[in-house]
Amino acid sequence: MRAILKRDFNSYFNSPIGYSFVAILLAVMGVWFIIYNCLGKGSSLNAVFNNSVLVFLFIVPLLSVKMLTEEQKTKTDQILLTAPVTVPQIVLGKYFAALAVYGVALLTTLIYVVIIALFGTPSLGEIISTYIGFILLGAAFISIGLYISSLTDNQFLGVLYSFVVLLIMFLLPLILPYVTNPVLNAVLSWFSISERFSSFVSGIFGLDAIIYYICVCAFFVVLTIFSVEKRRWR
Repeated sequence: MRAILKRDFNSYFNSPIGYSFVAILLAVMGVWFIIYNCLGKGSSLNAVFNNSVLVFLFIVPLLSVKMLTEEQKTKTDQILLTAPVTVPQIVLGKYFAALAVYGVALLTTLIYVVIIALFGTPSLGEIISTYIGFILLGAAFISIGLYISSLTDNQFLGVLYSFVVLLIMFLLPLILPYVTNPVLNAVLSWFSISERFSSFVSGIFGLDAIIYYICVCAFFVVLTIFSVEKRRWR
């Protein structure tokens, strides 16, 4: 698994995808930082993180298409599937490689925390809680993208499907009040992945939200393992 993780992590930065992902996230958060913290003279990063969540819908599919869709298109997945590694090791290696790239992108955003600390009085607890929420939200989004990337060998469709699914899950809080069926409402509420993120941004460190995101990640990673395993024996 470590060999796959290392190979995939390096491949992100041997192509424009890894650099593009980091640059886009840093640029978008930079714009909100200038608006709310520099021009608005605020010491809280809440608005920066809340408004930056939307960019995930556009850039997470960039990571997703690099995971399994590209492997299928170039037929290198056949080499992996016949190698002396298990399917769970392949899937987890790719998942953690994408998470590592995401982690690198988040590390670059610490520059905004440093600037706030130099010229203001940020709430350390709130910032820590927000970053934990950002990590969990990103991990969940990437797990969903990973599963979708296992279903197609078309890179454009992989990006499009990932974007559409993440957009729907992002907009669920707006749809739920209009769903009158209690069972359907409960099911849709479970998939409302962005709603729980707001509690982290507010400085509320909820154990139930952490467990929820871990369950979402595990659920879609397991689905991906089944999807790849099915293709292996086709």
